[in-house]
Amino acid sequence: MMNMSKVKVNQDKTIETVPTYNANDIGELRGLLASARSQGLTVAIIRIPARLFAIDEKYQIPVRTNRSLRYLIDNFDDAKLLPVTGVPHDEEGLIYLVDGYGRWQASQIVDPIKYEYLNCLVILNAPTEPEERRKFEAEQYAFQNVSVAKMTALQKHGAYECMENPIALAIDELMEKYDFTFVSEKGNRSSGILGSYNSLWNIIKVYGKECGDFIFDVLHKAAFDRKSNGYSRYMFRCLRDVYRYYKNNIDEATTFLSSYLRKLDPTLFKANAVTQYPLLDMEMACSLYVEDLLVENLDLNHVRTVNGKKVKLLTA
Repeated sequence: MMNMSKVKVNQDKTIETVPTYNANDIGELRGLLASARSQGLTVAIIRIPARLFAIDEKYQIPVRTNRSLRYLIDNFDDAKLLPVTGVPHDEEGLIYLVDGYGRWQASQIVDPIKYEYLNCLVILNAPTEPEERRKFEAEQYAFQNVSVAKMTALQKHGAYECMENPIALAIDELMEKYDFTFVSEKGNRSSGILGSYNSLWNIIKVYGKECGDFIFDVLHKAAFDRKSNGYSRYMFRCLRDVYRYYKNNIDEATTFLSSYLRKLDPTLFKANAVTQYPLLDMEMACSLYVEDLLVENLDLNHVRTVNGKKVKLLTA
């Protein structure tokens, strides 16, 4: 957890946050909320000192807002300063924000005196037990109505963990087993870095963790985990299709592909596939190229046929 109430812009225009902690009596927050609670309100908009705000980094990733904080500062509009949203932690005398971290931080850079207090939509009916409260906050954070920048699945990963989402937990298990990581920026990936978090998420959602395990197992045995772009989306796509269409021959496919791919790097593999299927998009070309390899080397049958730019699934 983190309570950051001091922020500054350095000479190089980078933004620095300085951790501070509430030094006042924890009864201050109770006093601010007393009237709303006495009325039995479940939510209330209350002016709260900015120094009493905090975030929980277990589910909220500060880098999401740091990316757009400069925009918020440069376009700060008092008329559009909507209330932040938070959950009170009476035992600490702090309110943990689930929406509005960027507005909070930007306001303290723009004018910390003017914005010493911020309007806050305080959720008064949140669970009081710490772990249940964290799950509640994580859900509020993950499904907030973000109007400026849409949150990606990767940015929600920590929140999904707190909510014990089975897909997020499966990704965590695979990360621990195969020691990969992921980044939010686009572009080429160095070794061991996931090319597309969304691709892995969707694979596990549709085909289960076993499919993800098969993909990482093949890539690990083929040493693609130590090659640039080894965890690229096109590799995930073609191996997903192997699992999808040749599940009954998965052990044979694992052995063959692990050995075959060791002779290549991802770029050469992709080039071979595109050369073989120049009319298809790159990911489909890679998928069909692997299917051809299995058919030719494992005495299997094609499950798809290609006619120009069209790919058709063969019926049994």
